[in-house]
Amino acid sequence: MAAANYSPPETALIKATRADFDRRDVVQPVHLVQYDDTLPVLAVALYKGGQPWTLPTGADVNLRMDKKDGHYVYNPALGISSDRATVYLAVTAQMTTGYGTFAPVVEVLAGGGVAGMAALRLDIDRNPVQDGMLESTDEYKTVQVLAAEVAANAKIVRDNEAGIQDVHENIEAIKAAPANATAAVASAKEARSWAVGDTGTRPGEGMDNAKYYAALAQQVSQGAVGWYQNYEALYAAHDTGYDGNWAIVGDTDTIWVWDSDTGVWKDTGESSRFANYYDKTQIDALLTAMKSALKTVTVESSAWTTGDYSVAWDDGSTSSYTACATVTVAGVTEDSHIAVSDRTRVTDAVRIVAALEPGAGVAKFYANSVPSAAAVFVVEVSQ
Repeated sequence: MAAANYSPPETALIKATRADFDRRDVVQPVHLVQYDDTLPVLAVALYKGGQPWTLPTGADVNLRMDKKDGHYVYNPALGISSDRATVYLAVTAQMTTGYGTFAPVVEVLAGGGVAGMAALRLDIDRNPVQDGMLESTDEYKTVQVLAAEVAANAKIVRDNEAGIQDVHENIEAIKAAPANATAAVASAKEARSWAVGDTGTRPGEGMDNAKYYAALAQQVSQGAVGWYQNYEALYAAHDTGYDGNWAIVGDTDTIWVWDSDTGVWKDTGESSRFANYYDKTQIDALLTAMKSALKTVTVESSAWTTGDYSVAWDDGSTSSYTACATVTVAGVTEDSHIAVSDRTRVTDAVRIVAALEPGAGVAKFYANSVPSAAAVFVVEVSQ
């Protein structure tokens, strides 16, 4: 049966997305929660090669989904919009028995064969409440059953035709979303690296982050009751103590601790001299130096100048290039050493750049082919 005109109930939960039958580089994810039994409706705007597309007359539309446990879902579409540019698909509870990222396929049948297939993306978050979980099985339902279930389970109004139109009108924003998300993840990871470490993105991050130095400071300061000239002065100020209390006694230049078993202060014999440790000012200076050594440099495509360029290297060799871009970078001098950090995300524009060298307040980038897009580098600067 060919897909018929369909309008979701006014109280149906609508989630707008898109499907392109020629391109796989732009997928707008739909977010759900495991065991969702609200039967939301996917309003899928149809595209082909980045342009709006309408269904062929008499076409059938189905939804195929392979689940990670080996079961599958193969259901027909609820129907299509009057302009034949949007397909409505029911998200059944069987489609949300698992969690993670899934790629169900929109299948269009026309003229006795397959007229097109396009992937969607479902990001399903794990449901922390597993009581009453639904058993995963294969599923194949009729249009009539799906439509009746959607009508019975629709609860709130979310997106409408205006939301679908937004998808058509904001394609460029949708295209840019993956790159923006990648940049946001990288920025968040770098911030976490300097805050608490554990990201595996830079050498030594486990011992040069804020969490590490805070733990050191806590170890030194927690339980301290102060410095006293002698044992008598310590006892006069603190005739009782608690486990973990400690003090420095000047006469012995050692650390004394409270012994709750005997109820007295005891000399540990450990020196109170901290000459081998950095103080806060020194640590702050080290952190500032390490952070300032990493700089993000953007080489715009308009910054390149063509010509004949020769670069002399430290080993006495030279290299010739046909394009140069000079970018201002604070803290760089002609004697600086600069290198591309492994934090640089490789793009087509980055691959084209062949070399770079320092100048007075600038970094010079060289290439034999001018990149058509901006190239973003993370560089390490040392003197």
